[in-house]
Amino acid sequence: MPADIFIGIGSNLGDRSTNLLRGVEMLRSGGAEVTSISGLYETEPRECMPQPNFINAVIRLSWDKSSTDCLQFLLDAEASAGRVRHFQAEPRVLDMDLLFYGSLIIKTGKLVLPHPRLHLRRFVLVPFCEIAPNFRHPIFGKTIAELLDGCTDTGRIKRV
Repeated sequence: MPADIFIGIGSNLGDRSTNLLRGVEMLRSGGAEVTSISGLYETEPRECMPQPNFINAVIRLSWDKSSTDCLQFLLDAEASAGRVRHFQAEPRVLDMDLLFYGSLIIKTGKLVLPHPRLHLRRFVLVPFCEIAPNFRHPIFGKTIAELLDGCTDTGRIKRV
């Protein structure tokens, strides 16, 4: 049975909204069934060098890929969209983060699930709460809405 998967997607280079739509189409062409997409949100860059604002969203999908195959697909999709990784937190054409893969808890050298910082990021929690406010974090035992209520991130976020 396909897993219920949540992906955070963002872009701060080029035509940001179009880059996100291309990312969604890459997921679909890779066999993912996209079941929900949040609205698009313009957000300030966080924890990084000065750079353009992001457009972010959260996608819910079901897919028969394993968690590691899913991660590799996301990395390959980012690269095919033109993302080049020189250093962490640099500007990017497309960023796709695996937030949850069902309720799996994984910690390997390549993959950590749930995403280890999602509860600290309003730019993830606000759009996530739009599509799945009652989804429960398997480690913290809190819903996405509860995580958002407790989030201390003060970064600006505006629906576009």
